Amino acid sequence: MSTYHIDLEDSKEHGIVVVKLSGRAHAETIVDLLHELNALAERDPAVRVLIDETELGAGYVGPRDIGRIAQAWRTAVALHSIRIAAVASNPVI
Repeated sequence: MSTYHIDLEDSKEHGIVVVKLSGRAHAETIVDLLHELNALAERDPAVRVLIDETELGAGYVGPRDIGRIAQAWRTAVALHSIRIAAVASNPVI
């Protein structure tokens, strides 16, 4: 199962919220992360997010999981107007 950590302290210095994902990819973690980032974007519409996936491993994410992730993205409307970037050392992720 994957986990994430949102580093708000680093954002004070650099203006970017760093999110670190680790473990094996799991849909529920991604859905939870989208909800939390949406709440953050609602509080600060100028927030910028960098998602660090270098410690994230491959996991099973099936078609139903992809649908749940897509639905979470569609309902997270505050995320649609902020800048989000991701970095991953593994091209599969």
